[in-house]
Amino acid sequence: MLSQVLDCVKIFENGNFTEYIENHMFSSWQSYTNSIYGEPRASVWYDKTEDVCFGEEKTFHYSPNEFSFFSQKGDFVKDSKWGKQHLLNLFEKSLGSNLIESKEYIIQDHPALEKFKDKTILLIGGGPSTNDIDWRDKNFDYDYAWSCNNFFMNPEMDDMKISLAALGPTVNLEDERLINYVKNHNTLCIFEGGISPFREHDVLIKFRENFPEQVAYYHLRYFSKLGTIARQVCLAVFLGVKKIYFIGMDGYPGKTGLDYKHAFEDASLKKTNHDGRIFSYHAIKRQYVIFWDYLLNTLQYHNVTYQNLGEGHPANLSSEISRNEFPLQIQ
Repeated sequence: MLSQVLDCVKIFENGNFTEYIENHMFSSWQSYTNSIYGEPRASVWYDKTEDVCFGEEKTFHYSPNEFSFFSQKGDFVKDSKWGKQHLLNLFEKSLGSNLIESKEYIIQDHPALEKFKDKTILLIGGGPSTNDIDWRDKNFDYDYAWSCNNFFMNPEMDDMKISLAALGPTVNLEDERLINYVKNHNTLCIFEGGISPFREHDVLIKFRENFPEQVAYYHLRYFSKLGTIARQVCLAVFLGVKKIYFIGMDGYPGKTGLDYKHAFEDASLKKTNHDGRIFSYHAIKRQYVIFWDYLLNTLQYHNVTYQNLGEGHPANLSSEISRNEFPLQIQ
């Protein structure tokens, strides 16, 4: 069970303080409970470096600048800002309303998603470890590859035959490279309900006309600022995959998102898409702690196995967690 990592410790769990609680932490604890307007029901962590408590209950509604979940448990579907109605407003007119929902997710009931159940997938993100680490030469097998956003701009992705791609608002849906890739590889293109700016209905309708059986959408209670691939990991869990290899899910040890080369976008496009975004190492670190606490503890009943192919890269903030919780089993 994940309880201490990245200079953070879990101080509250299952309604009780843990062995890691110390007297000097209580002022931070009080600030946290005040910020969520009551006693916590979920786990609470303490960042030793910045002397702050954090946890999943500090949702968008309480902390829109640093949050990992849109809503509290049980409130997601009916959330007036981020719930089911929000999702239908975005996609019903253009992509339909056939939905599967739970307290953690709302996913369009698309037949192409069924094939991933009980399979092994490889998730390829745009972080620098995708290009910097020789993961392609390692000995491992997978059934399907997923990626995201401008993956099609990397020529090496053509050989990967991406089966599912999450396309954010920075992706030009009329880009011939994307259109040709989706045609050639029968890629399922999936859109998210939490990323703004939101696309106009006519744009989605036009894209779906080109690929009537290859477009779907989803929305998770989990969000955070860790990027699309982190949410794809959660989506894969909810779709019932048995094993996830991932690469390119990294962080920002520096102050800005421009410190490393993007695996998909060249320098000019990366500057257009990401310039002006300031990343705090400690904020991103805390979000990775919550992310893995969610996967390894809250969602452990899904029995998914994880392998971090980017382990050891200086930008890969999951390395310490993966070494301790699910070390690489491949050469």
